[in-house]
Amino acid sequence: MSRPFTALALAVVAPAVSVRAADEGWIIERLNSRIEIDSDGTLSILEALDVDFRGLSKHGIFRDIPYVLDFDATNNREYDITLTGVTSADGRPHRVKESDVGADRRFQIGDPDKEVSGKQTYRIAYRVGGALNGFPDHDELYWNATGNGWVFPIDVAEARIRLPQAVKLGQ
Repeated sequence: MSRPFTALALAVVAPAVSVRAADEGWIIERLNSRIEIDSDGTLSILEALDVDFRGLSKHGIFRDIPYVLDFDATNNREYDITLTGVTSADGRPHRVKESDVGADRRFQIGDPDKEVSGKQTYRIAYRVGGALNGFPDHDELYWNATGNGWVFPIDVAEARIRLPQAVKLGQ
């Protein structure tokens, strides 16, 4: 059943801090997330991460996205996450190794035979199923745009949500 998706779309700009105790010595200067809700109810997400390795040499970054969350005492919520591409700012593709680490889908981005340093930009595109909830009187997008597993600071995080005219919620 399709129906108009009514929600408030906000652009949120706020400093984000790491929830893990370690400081790796480098930062994400900006995490910009564009979230488009497709008419079939999936999310198409494009993230731009401006990273400053601050003189360190690294092979790249990890992007951990929670795909299993506790729903209640007996059930979990599971997102269907599909990577569609990872590039640099100028469109060059990055090597990506995908794995599951606990309840996170991990994208290990970078070349194990090549180190990078200084400022780098990563563009991560992926699709997510299972992030919309339909209720009799409203619909809900349930998605943490930044995630909470970063081991270094995020100076600025921004998420923009684009809604379609109608969304099929399957109810």
